[in-house]
Amino acid sequence: IYLDIYADITINAGSSNYIKKVTLEYSSQSQKSTIYYYSARNAFIDILCPVLRGWYIQKRGYISGNRVPVLVKL
Repeated sequence: IYLDIYADITINAGSSNYIKKVTLEYSSQSQKSTIYYYSARNAFIDILCPVLRGWYIQKRGYISGNRVPVLVKL
């Protein structure tokens, strides 16, 4: 599959910790795999960045014995 996914993140974090993440999961499973993670505290952040760009194949991986999708870039 060809993916062109960007994260457009605006965080106005005061004393709280703000987390933004992108995860993959199968609809029949509850386990997720994180492909992008960003955290901020006491900051103003405005980011536009590529997360996944290009051709990928989807494989199956395991976390704690549960199936999760894994994207492998070609």
